[in-house]
Amino acid sequence: MAKRRYALIFLAIILLQSMLYIYSARSVAFDKSFYPKEFGKHGVYAQLQGYDADAINAKVLGYLHSGDNGNMIAEDFFNPREKEHLLDVKKAFHYANTAFFYLAALVFIALLLLFFIEKKEFVKNTGKIFLGAGIINLALMAFAFAFVYFAFAQSFSTFHEMFFEAGTYIFDPGAEKIVLLYPEELFYDAAIIIVMKSMAASIVSIISGYIMLRHSKVREEQ
Repeated sequence: MAKRRYALIFLAIILLQSMLYIYSARSVAFDKSFYPKEFGKHGVYAQLQGYDADAINAKVLGYLHSGDNGNMIAEDFFNPREKEHLLDVKKAFHYANTAFFYLAALVFIALLLLFFIEKKEFVKNTGKIFLGAGIINLALMAFAFAFVYFAFAQSFSTFHEMFFEAGTYIFDPGAEKIVLLYPEELFYDAAIIIVMKSMAASIVSIISGYIMLRHSKVREEQ
């Protein structure tokens, strides 16, 4: 019984930790207020005079959010190679969204099993999960922050190598406008915000876990 309980707690910790990161990444990627500030900050409007950068970006976000249907974006601003990359990005978001819901379902199942295995310890076990997931994610995000801050070019390259085919994500700014609309500096800012949001979510998870453990301890002492 104890082995099952510890296995479920450990599994739920890992799953919840992954959810914290996916949630943070998705919330930044689809934050419509993020892009106008970045476009102004990094000279996108000046680089793309004659184009409505905000309208094009809104179309890109809508396309990426629409699910994995295999269709390339209908936008003349991009050439076929750029459209192919955006389709790859769309698929990556689709997989991440699917993974998030599967993770949520598995966490729910793990909690349900813990409830039936040990009802009296349910709040305590749930607290351990939230506390553990928060601590692990906070540690990982601290490492990620250092990696992004001190070696962004390497981390940016490593990220693309993990999710995309070699050569499909390198573009010529003189001939391909996708890198003018989304300069590397924008991705640096996004990465920092994602890490910070994930850290904030971790702290909330840690506090929630601590409160549950504290509540459980008080009940045991009564």
